[in-house]
Amino acid sequence: MRPRTPSWKPKVLRSSIMDPESITAVANTMYQYWDTILKSGDLEKRRSSQMSRWMWNHVQDELMKVFKEHPKIAPMAPALEKDVREGKITPGLASEMLIRTFLNV
Repeated sequence: MRPRTPSWKPKVLRSSIMDPESITAVANTMYQYWDTILKSGDLEKRRSSQMSRWMWNHVQDELMKVFKEHPKIAPMAPALEKDVREGKITPGLASEMLIRTFLNV
């Protein structure tokens, strides 16, 4: 299994609320992890990648909203969904019909 963070090798610690020293050890390990990923730039890389994904997720969400609320799509979609669930048409055909309607093709 490949580590998620190249600069950090995960540590396994045993802890119990009944053993305050073990809680301190866990906290210290968390601080070490944070310090390591900050200094290595791994945190910044991960955040940069997340921000890019969030941008595209937002684009997808907004496009889907516009698509589903389109005056020609909104009344058409429920019947197509029903047909897909009942096996009358394939999901691919239903999506193609919706997209062609949306694009006026």
